Amino acid sequence: MLRANSSTLSTVRFSSLYIAAALLLIPLASWADSVNSPNITMNVDTNRSTGAGAGNTAVTINTITIAETTLPEYTSGSGKNITLKVRPGYQFDSSSTVTAQSATFGINGGAVNVAASRTPTGAANETLTFTLTSGGNASVQDIIRINGIKLKILSAAGAAGPAQTTVALTTAAAGGAFTDQGIIAASITKGAADRMVFAIEPGSQEAGVDLLPQVKIVDFGGNIITTDSRTISLALQTNPGSATLLGTTQLTSANGLATWADADDLRITTAASGYVLRASHNGAAFLTSDTVDSAAFNISAGDPGGISITAQPTSVDAGSDISLTVGLVDEFSNPVTSPEADITLDSAVNPGGWPLLVDTSLTKTTVNGVASWGASDHLRITKATSGYKLSISGLGAPLQTNAFDITVGDPALLKFTVQPTTTTVDTIMTPDPAVAVTDLFGNTVAGQTNTIELHTVQTRCETGISGNSSAAVDGVATFSTLSFGKVCEESKIKASSSGLIGALSDTFDIKGEDSTPIELRSARFRPRRLVQFLSRGSFHVPDKTIDDPTKRGAVLTVTGTTGTVRYNLAKSGWSRVGAHGFRFKGNPCAAVAVKPGSISATCIGRTGTLDVPEEGPVKFVLKVGKGSAEFCGSCGGITVGDENTIFKRTNCAAPTTCP
Repeated sequence: MLRANSSTLSTVRFSSLYIAAALLLIPLASWADSVNSPNITMNVDTNRSTGAGAGNTAVTINTITIAETTLPEYTSGSGKNITLKVRPGYQFDSSSTVTAQSATFGINGGAVNVAASRTPTGAANETLTFTLTSGGNASVQDIIRINGIKLKILSAAGAAGPAQTTVALTTAAAGGAFTDQGIIAASITKGAADRMVFAIEPGSQEAGVDLLPQVKIVDFGGNIITTDSRTISLALQTNPGSATLLGTTQLTSANGLATWADADDLRITTAASGYVLRASHNGAAFLTSDTVDSAAFNISAGDPGGISITAQPTSVDAGSDISLTVGLVDEFSNPVTSPEADITLDSAVNPGGWPLLVDTSLTKTTVNGVASWGASDHLRITKATSGYKLSISGLGAPLQTNAFDITVGDPALLKFTVQPTTTTVDTIMTPDPAVAVTDLFGNTVAGQTNTIELHTVQTRCETGISGNSSAAVDGVATFSTLSFGKVCEESKIKASSSGLIGALSDTFDIKGEDSTPIELRSARFRPRRLVQFLSRGSFHVPDKTIDDPTKRGAVLTVTGTTGTVRYNLAKSGWSRVGAHGFRFKGNPCAAVAVKPGSISATCIGRTGTLDVPEEGPVKFVLKVGKGSAEFCGSCGGITVGDENTIFKRTNCAAPTTCP
């Protein structure tokens, strides 16, 4: 029996079940009223009306007795109600009519001692109201008896064990002391395995740190099922980082629990927000669900330990901006925003052998974990070729970028790829000069067919130029017949083509016909005293502005078997003869004449140690002016005359080549 007064907490005994301090007591001046309700046992599945595996069987409740304990107490009239409200998780069985009857009261408008009835709907939180509308006896104990209640479990709240009160009684409106007082205590017996739940969630962690979830097997009311051992498997149901769940992902439940510990090394190494684990089991299906999802959790990056290339360089034209982004990462390559680090670029594979250029710096400090090079940095390479790679260092192991190409830009200028070299008048220059069509950085633009012309920078050197126009083939023009008709020292030529910036060559000389063979008709000499030779032949007289001996002089050398005699013919001894000839008078040579078709010289003075050979050649070389014109011949054969005479004469023949 349950009583309520102002000073004592009552303990309600329901068979062998004790529920202490479970009553809401209304303070009264003395004992007020009491209730006597039966204890019941409910099975999670058998006595449940909803969900998979529900038996939909109601439990019949025996008579509930409500009585005054102090006289008078209950009174009748409007609003003098006694209510029975089903607790959350339970329902009154709608198939059973509930009655209330009292020997001293008329209930719900009925006569005294006549049973009043209410038919439940079976709704959640339903209240049955019985109003004491008439009667009452202040001198006797008023008693109300309730019959016909049947109860079912409606939801998981009512199936949670081990025990609950199923109905709330209120008598306060009629003069009693009970307000929402729990009655009809139910002992809950477990049902079959219904589903799994995460008893411990994985929770947010750093990348690579162990996850320690716990999964339990429960019945409909969430009561752990200790007798159904299963293999519980975990997998990533929501995987925002496209990660792999590492470590031990399967455990066998023990006493209804699968608990992951440090030794299982369950972990995720990819940082992202919103991961969800899904647990599943082997064996027969559970009543409601065979999987359960964890609450969403996050994996954050760890401490920085290296670098990662987040934006690789791509192929660009020579001199164009190379873009690159580098980020700090933890040991699992997750981006890290702090602390700062200095990142440095360099060339790793440089097939063009060209420097890596930048307007700012090749070393940058990360901002929020990122260092990038863009248009404002003007990172560039100007040599076009394939297969460049950059190296990146600063934290952890250095990295190399993917290979990329530096391509040729648009045609912009000309460049001598084969420079002109010193040549001889009216002679094709060798090797053939070549000019390429290039971009702004000197890279040859393939496929170009521009016509390119060559002209001397000095106007005086332009006379007689030929072979100076050539069409480019695949971007390069070769001048295979270039020649000049005028002697010109320290000359330069300029290459030009429409729409392109021209090119200026290196300095070179245009000489007269050097090493010109001449026919020596005769030669006489006296050892240590005199040398004389006479020539006949056709040869070129050099341009007067370059090899004019009146300005530069000349040199005559005579070479015998024992040495060479050199005669310096100073410019002061020379004079012009006609338009193209020159004559020398003075020491050490009395007469030297140079004119088209003949050269002669008579030199007086010591001839040094030169010995005259009985046989074999004596070589004569006359270099006029700067030496861009050279005339040479030799004499040999049988000596004519007696060896004691002053002069000896030899028969001469024209040499095949100059020495």
